[in-house]
Amino acid sequence: MTASGKVVGPGAGAAICTIPAVSLPAGFYSVQMLALYGAAAGVDFDVQLQVQGAAQFTLPIGGAVDTGTGGIAEVILKFNGLQNLSLNAIAGNGAGVYMGLLIATKIRI
Repeated sequence: MTASGKVVGPGAGAAICTIPAVSLPAGFYSVQMLALYGAAAGVDFDVQLQVQGAAQFTLPIGGAVDTGTGGIAEVILKFNGLQNLSLNAIAGNGAGVYMGLLIATKIRI
């Protein structure tokens, strides 16, 4: 499953992209994520991977406008079939442009 998104001027906790629970049946998933800032800078380390609203991982991304590298990470997570997966701004930035991509690949039941 994949999700991508772009948010201009996100507030604290704003979702950048989300994979809904219905798309994540119970099991283990390899979750790859990419976050970067667009035309306006964001805040250092301000993008977080969340499962059903609970923080799992903060992406290593600096606050400057990105030149194409962004914060990239991969984690293995277990889902119970009732949880969504999202990239969220932590503090947010009224002037920032936040972009994100999530890829969740089921690796075992």
